[in-house]
Amino acid sequence: MKEPRLTLEQYKQLLERKAEAEKYGERVQYKDLRDAWGISQSVLGTALRRGIKKYDIQIWKEGRR
Repeated sequence: MKEPRLTLEQYKQLLERKAEAEKYGERVQYKDLRDAWGISQSVLGTALRRGIKKYDIQIWKEGRR
């Protein structure tokens, strides 16, 4: 299995940004993250749409503690 291109912390930050945008009915803005992290827009867009199962499970387990 291929490792995700985003770290867990980057993924959490992306999810927070998505939640904030949904709260205010706006589009998710992540151009600054793309530039800072050096990751393509398609990787970030895919992570927002499909999620990263490995990280979603880990975040869920952290929430259960």
